[in-house]
Amino acid sequence: MKYSYSVVIPHYNSSDLLPKMLASIPGRSDIQVIVCDDGSDAHHVEALKRLEHPGLELVLLEHHDAGYARNEGLRRAKGEWFIAADADDWFMPGAFDVLDRYRDMKDIDVLMFCIDVEEVDGRKKKILANESVLKYLKKPGKDTEKLIRFRSCTPWNKLVRLSFIRENNICFEDTEINNDVMYAFQVGLRAGNIHVIRDELYCLGMNQRSITRRKKSIEREFTFYLSRQKQNGFYRALGLMEFWRNDVLYIPYILMKHGVTGLFEFLRMWLARKDERNEARKAYLHILDGRDAKTP
Repeated sequence: MKYSYSVVIPHYNSSDLLPKMLASIPGRSDIQVIVCDDGSDAHHVEALKRLEHPGLELVLLEHHDAGYARNEGLRRAKGEWFIAADADDWFMPGAFDVLDRYRDMKDIDVLMFCIDVEEVDGRKKKILANESVLKYLKKPGKDTEKLIRFRSCTPWNKLVRLSFIRENNICFEDTEINNDVMYAFQVGLRAGNIHVIRDELYCLGMNQRSITRRKKSIEREFTFYLSRQKQNGFYRALGLMEFWRNDVLYIPYILMKHGVTGLFEFLRMWLARKDERNEARKAYLHILDGRDAKTP
């Protein structure tokens, strides 16, 4: 069967949230929906088996991480276009009607759009990816193109041509945390034409059980810090120092979240694990191999 879109959704122990995502995807014969379960508990797997959607393909995996699950879904994708989604989010009403207007554009590798955010206590979190898109739309140019290519590090605001992904061996990082950053960097570096629209087509759910929002230990905070150093190393190699995040900025953040004791523990790790920090900054440099004139 020929698919227009392949939607890949990693899943882990959130079968109560996934139905909302599936309900937001039209039950059309040209939409392939691949749910890759990353070794969920048995009752969640049983719940997944009862889900119904015309285009649903359920892939049951042993527990690795979200990046591994995304790659397994990407490997099975057959659509002309690929989009990554999360089990606790959903597409906005009419999203695929908007995508349909652009799917036949042959001269683009990526369609980038805005996302909405679930309101919590009357407030909505600001999304850096949206800020990048809106700045580019307001004033397209070399400087703002850097924002959409290298500052918009989420996968959910990008419809990407699958043939482009395959030709460039693009994949997600096989890790639990921020596995989508490497994918976004590869797309940004190698894409030819990126078409940008203002429409909000996806909604980010503020589920407190998600990896990025659950309460973190100091060890876990340091793991997120190392993930940021991977980005810093990539930015430095490209000469994008305006995107570099200074280590000093972590001090007030850790102090606010964990107090003085937590800050001292974080600083102890920072001093003792210098080799890890240095290695992290080299982690994404392989992405730069074979870059060409498409890089702004």
